[in-house]
Amino acid sequence: KDAILFDALLIAILIISYKSIRLPNVISKPLEFCGKHSMNIFLFHTFIYYYWFRDFIYSSRNPIIIYILLLAICLVISFTLEYIKKIIRFDKLVNYIDSLYGIR
Repeated sequence: KDAILFDALLIAILIISYKSIRLPNVISKPLEFCGKHSMNIFLFHTFIYYYWFRDFIYSSRNPIIIYILLLAICLVISFTLEYIKKIIRFDKLVNYIDSLYGIR
């Protein structure tokens, strides 16, 4: 019982904190930018650092440089994917498929 009460209280504190804290633009803008590309970053980072560019990514042996390099490569791939999606009108295709199956 105590654990459930503690969890409920913790969730309430987290929700109130999330709703009341406003981050400065210096922090929120980069987070928004990364948020738009987060799915592509998630889907490709393993291939980049483990399969495709392993030696290149880890050549510096500096964790900060490794992180920045991996993020930069993931963002380039994400920009490319988003550009290709725009060219092939991916959103229209998704909406068409959704309308066929009554999803939306």
